[in-house]
Amino acid sequence: MLQLNSEERAEPMVRALIDAYRSSQHGRTGSSRREFNIRYDKLVHKLAHATVSEEKRGRAILERMRLSRLIRWDNTPLQRDQIKTIYIAPASEKDLFIAVGETPPSIERVDGVGILAKHLNALNGHSHESAWKAALQQAIDNTNNGRSAEGLPNDASLHDEILAAAAAVLNNQKPILVRRLSAEKLRNSKLLQRRRETVERFMAQFLPPDLSTLEAWKVVDAPPTVLLRGPLGIELDDGALVNELQPGSPYTIREEILARARPVFTSAIRCLSIENHATFRETVAGNAHDLIVHTSYPSSSVIKLLRLLPATVQLWHWGDTDPWGYDILRVLREKTGRMIQPWGMSYRPRAGLPLSKREFAILTRLIGDPLVADIRSELLAMQTAGSKGDFEQESLPVVVL
Repeated sequence: MLQLNSEERAEPMVRALIDAYRSSQHGRTGSSRREFNIRYDKLVHKLAHATVSEEKRGRAILERMRLSRLIRWDNTPLQRDQIKTIYIAPASEKDLFIAVGETPPSIERVDGVGILAKHLNALNGHSHESAWKAALQQAIDNTNNGRSAEGLPNDASLHDEILAAAAAVLNNQKPILVRRLSAEKLRNSKLLQRRRETVERFMAQFLPPDLSTLEAWKVVDAPPTVLLRGPLGIELDDGALVNELQPGSPYTIREEILARARPVFTSAIRCLSIENHATFRETVAGNAHDLIVHTSYPSSSVIKLLRLLPATVQLWHWGDTDPWGYDILRVLREKTGRMIQPWGMSYRPRAGLPLSKREFAILTRLIGDPLVADIRSELLAMQTAGSKGDFEQESLPVVVL
């Protein structure tokens, strides 16, 4: 059986032929009934960009492949020494890829599907088990059909650890630090932190946005706190009082303090929650008398604090005006049970920022949700434009309340 050495495998014409096969329907799906074929002149000049000497070496290697029956070719009529088209039969794929020291695409697909299927039952009895299975089945179908698995890396070798990490997060039931969970469930304290963005992107394929973060499943980088600024006092269950820690400066309140809170009191007449950290810092610097809270998709600590605030305090939220930003407002209203008003959240048209498939789905759901009926005109404007618009709150002037 033919085996090329490392220098031969690296020849531009060999690499171009292998890459062209991988990206073809034959390589991606294995379902084509006809042989893979590519014109020789295209291989040499458009794909390999081969020099005269590189073509000479490449053709010699192709001749050895032909004699080993890994490929075949036909010649240009009346020019028998000129190759016209190179063909690769489905039955030759395995030996061809072994010759260049690579795993055949057909075996990669089988292995990739096996990894995905292994995780199908990772959420047995979970409230989102059916959504998890549907997402994995879609990934399996995509892999079988030569498409990328949505939400998962293009590098299929990472799928196993991403799915294991996602399952560990979704099966978590008590507050835990990221590195602790990663060490206990994945035997690597840094893996979940390193793959966090990819894990959350996969979770976002089948979960509501407010449930597609690690924090939503009580997995946190540090013990939960609320970052805020403004006048606030808390009476604890033992009668002790906790007042504003640093008057005029941002401070944090730990979740265990909020869990023991009975009444809370404030001299502020309104509370503004702000999505982005930089905007929060800018806003607190110029507003001395209001209660200002930092939150994206709200943690249980933020929800607890907002619920405890007196009914006389007006609640407002200022966030980005993309589908995610409006959805944060919805979640705040849903989880606090209070009609939190939008602050500076009018849709601002801007071309060139099209909605993704996921964002369009979120927007469509929001338009039909009575909980945000008061901002439906903004949502419809975004839907009509097909663009997120100028959505970042950092692009607006600093708010003076």
